[in-house]
Amino acid sequence: LWMSVKRVGIGVPLSLVLTILAAMAVLYIVPAASKEGGKAQAFPWKTLLTDKKVRGILLPAMFHGTMKDNISLWMTVYIMDSFGVDLQQSSGYVLLIPTVGFFARILAPELYRMVKERDKPLLMWGFFAAIAGALLLVFCAYSAWLAIAYLSLIYMAVSVMNGCFLSF
Repeated sequence: LWMSVKRVGIGVPLSLVLTILAAMAVLYIVPAASKEGGKAQAFPWKTLLTDKKVRGILLPAMFHGTMKDNISLWMTVYIMDSFGVDLQQSSGYVLLIPTVGFFARILAPELYRMVKERDKPLLMWGFFAAIAGALLLVFCAYSAWLAIAYLSLIYMAVSVMNGCFLSF
């Protein structure tokens, strides 16, 4: 049973990524109908992905989604495996992480005002907080509570950075 849980933890995100890539390939290959004379044209992926404004929104949103979803997907297994906690207790611990991230998104505008509406210091502090949380998780996670605190710090920092990219 335990090995199947680990496989599902890896298999589900991998299958989702492959499905999304397949859908993008289909959209790229299948031409879209044009209003100009009914001629079919390929979707302008190159134009879309080389636009600086699109990349400014797309990349942070993708990184935030990847971080958030990966933490949510594998965290229960990590807590169970690393600290010998049962599934029910591990799920309770993991529920705290998105709760902290939610409050971080609420506080993000206030933090933005505190740095006098300059996004670079906020992004820098968010990045350093995420790195600090990751280092603490790797070297100082002696209990499930500490691991959840460090993961919450990472989640919170990424949420603030994403809010900075997308909202301010």
